[in-house]
Amino acid sequence: MAYAGKCHGIRTVGIIRGEELNEDSNSILRYASECGMELVFVSRVEYKRRNDESFAKELIQRFGNAYILPEGGSNGFAVKGCKEILTVETEAFDDIVCPVGTGATIAGIISSAKFHQCVTGIAVLDGDEYLRGLIESHLSSEDRVASWQLDSRFTLGGYAHSSKELERFIGVMSSEADLPLDQVYSGKVLLAIHQMAKMGELIGRKVLFIHTGGYAFLSTVYCG
Repeated sequence: MAYAGKCHGIRTVGIIRGEELNEDSNSILRYASECGMELVFVSRVEYKRRNDESFAKELIQRFGNAYILPEGGSNGFAVKGCKEILTVETEAFDDIVCPVGTGATIAGIISSAKFHQCVTGIAVLDGDEYLRGLIESHLSSEDRVASWQLDSRFTLGGYAHSSKELERFIGVMSSEADLPLDQVYSGKVLLAIHQMAKMGELIGRKVLFIHTGGYAFLSTVYCG
């Protein structure tokens, strides 16, 4: 969003959870700041109000007549945009696997997948019922024919939590396959696919891995 604002001359403001952070706390915040985004750091307690109507009104009073994007950019427009991820070329796959954080991406994929395909969302944070509720909410106004499921076995204890196994896996993928992965989304999902394949859950299935975090591309894995 920061880059889009820079390109089109649109003022952007980022509400960042963690009042102890600053624009140099990580490379993403630094990049957003360099693109001209105004970063506003709020406490974790205040951030919990992000879905409250009163919080939205306070933001508009502070910053003017703004268009407020929800956490993860997960609104109806996002779902419609994510419906464009799948194409004619992806119809050959049996399974489509992607990470689930706020639910909009998988909702768009479910809405555009074909009837013979199964969409699996790998939860990257704990809270199975919460995530299912988010997905169902996004799907409420969409037609769908594909089956879908949420797999919560690979959260590693919560959002952005990691493990030595995940770190090793990301290192191997980087050095041997020149495939960059992050520990929050893409790394967890590809490790999950790897473990599912080892457990025999994907035998004979042609699997499409949707890479959504950090680096944008599609990668395919065939489990023979």
